[in-house]
Amino acid sequence: MFEKKKVGLALSGGGAKGFAHIGVLKVFEKAKIPIDMIAGTSMGAIIGALYCAEPNAKKLANEAESRDWKELFDYTFPRKGFIKGDRLEKFFQQRLNNISFKDLKIPLFITSFDIEKEREIIFTKGDVAKAVRASMSIPGIFVPVQNKQRILIDAGIIDPIPTEILRKKGADIVIAVNVNYLKIKEPIYNETAKMTKLTKNIPNII
Repeated sequence: MFEKKKVGLALSGGGAKGFAHIGVLKVFEKAKIPIDMIAGTSMGAIIGALYCAEPNAKKLANEAESRDWKELFDYTFPRKGFIKGDRLEKFFQQRLNNISFKDLKIPLFITSFDIEKEREIIFTKGDVAKAVRASMSIPGIFVPVQNKQRILIDAGIIDPIPTEILRKKGADIVIAVNVNYLKIKEPIYNETAKMTKLTKNIPNII
């Protein structure tokens, strides 16, 4: 007998583009490919949490299309961020029925980043909605959150597609979904070093 391979799905951040993750989930369901675990950051954490609580991509797609997500933005004076995020957290608390990681139907790993210790934080226990809130704290847009004396923001700044945690947790096959546009520029070869007096504006220290 062949041993079943464990499939792990890593979902990137990407703002509104992250709704494309739902399309990927629909393809998995149509092909009858079981997902054994999901890891997500930022928007990937949001979609991952909603799906792991209720694995129904069609229902999730209908909800994403019908809801006005801008209504959940609570804007504030931009001292720490433009959006407080309290309204979004409350929505996810209600939508997920205050679910804990241990009660999810599919194991989920949500990433965030401790800006003081400069370490990636991976949530696997506790309140899923609060972990989502920490993971979606895009610097400069959402106000950061505090958890156990850690100031947390979106982990996408160092780990935009969290694949490593899936391997550590036993995934034999890791499928990474990146909704961000990557443009690779080739280096300029054979450049001659001949410095001249500055004539272009140089960005200031700020």
